[in-house]
Amino acid sequence: MEIRLHKNARTTPAIRRELQASTLPSKVLAAHYNLS
Repeated sequence: MEIRLHKNARTTPAIRRELQASTLPSKVLAAHYNLS
């Protein structure tokens, strides 16, 4: 199955699942994944 991401997408579905399951603060996760 091919995954099509939006051209400006910064995360993949796998990273999004990790972010949702994490107990770390958003600020820490954003720094880890280079997100704003």
